[in-house]
Amino acid sequence: MDNKYRKKLISAASKIKPVFRVGKSGITEIFISEIDKALSARELIKIEVNRNSLLDPDSAAEELAKKSRSEIVLVAGRKVVLFRKNEDKDE
Repeated sequence: MDNKYRKKLISAASKIKPVFRVGKSGITEIFISEIDKALSARELIKIEVNRNSLLDPDSAAEELAKKSRSEIVLVAGRKVVLFRKNEDKDE
């Protein structure tokens, strides 16, 4: 992903609210399944890492991106923005 496209995604992400929260239970297979569904439907999602989570935001972002086959757009504070292009979706 080039910088121009990343900036466009960051701008779009600033307008959306987190759709998931990583909490004490961490990142489970069910959580990844729900992330996968959301990425298929929306392509761009925002996730919040709660303070009580055992993972820091950077570690959570890396694990989520790897397990959901997505790209990290941004980690800012406790927010993580992920993107996965949906080839079936028309632009």
